[in-house]
Amino acid sequence: MVALPGHANFASVNAHIAEQFLRPPNPLRRRNHYFGESEPDATDANFYLGVCELLNAQADESLAHLQIAAKSAPPSLAQQAHFYLAKAYVQTRDLASAEKEMSAAAAIVGQFTASARSDLASVQALRAKENR
Repeated sequence: MVALPGHANFASVNAHIAEQFLRPPNPLRRRNHYFGESEPDATDANFYLGVCELLNAQADESLAHLQIAAKSAPPSLAQQAHFYLAKAYVQTRDLASAEKEMSAAAAIVGQFTASARSDLASVQALRAKENR
């Protein structure tokens, strides 16, 4: 499994993603098209495509992929799918959905539990400010 933000080798993973998937013409777009037609519900493919879009500052485009992954992810991937879906919602300023997804990530015991709980508190604080 690929380590993601908050983990020691994030910089090397991000560099690999940039090198392999985000070069023009954007092969990620071709992969999206391929999986969209042949395996629209492939959980692992949708997860990684969503994370790639998110890391490429395309949060809007990442949502559909991460939503599919979060709905049907196996336990080993569910926490990460909810965590990154919450991050995408924060970037699109949908704080209610971000809170829901970060709560789901925080409720799962795994490598993202502490980060999810901390980020959940941050999202809740943002929502409280927004509602004043």
